This record gives sequence, structure tokens and C-alpha cells, in this order.
Amino acid sequence: MNTEIDNYTKDLWQNAVDIFDGLEKIKMTLVNIKISVAKMDNSEEARVMNAIASYIENSIDSIEEKTQFIRNISKEIGVINRSTEKEQS
Repeated sequence: MNTEIDNYTKDLWQNAVDIFDGLEKIKMTLVNIKISVAKMDNSEEARVMNAIASYIENSIDSIEEKTQFIRNISKEIGVINRSTEKEQS
């Protein structure tokens, strides 16, 4: 097992988790914005704010999918790295 690779994959995985957690906090803020907008009159401003919040939420969903992919790949690299050590023993 290459310890350096193992450390990099752990760091990569943890950073992806941290990004995902941060994005979840932003999504909760967007939910609160949407709730506030829903209480507003059906004005042009309210519709624009809701559209912007929805766009940001969709962008966050896309980023979360990519961070999930990064977590899965880094985990797989760690598994391969450990299995290489067993084969070399």
C-alpha cells in the first residue's frame, strides 16, 4: 500500500464531504428564501427571487452529484491501494 496515495484519497474524500455539507447549508438558506418569497405578494420581484433561488438550488444539486462522484472514486482508489498491498505481501 502506498501511504501517500492513501493519505491523498482520505483528504480528497474528506474535502468532498466538507463541500457537500457546506452546500447543504446553502440549500437550507435557499429553502428559507423560497418560504419568505412565497409569503410575498405575487409581484415581479418575488417571481424573480424565486427563479434565482431555484437556479441556485439546481446548480447546487449538480455540484453535489459531482462531489458524490469524487467521494466514490477516492474510496475506490483507497480500496485498490489497499488490495495492492495484500497482493504484494
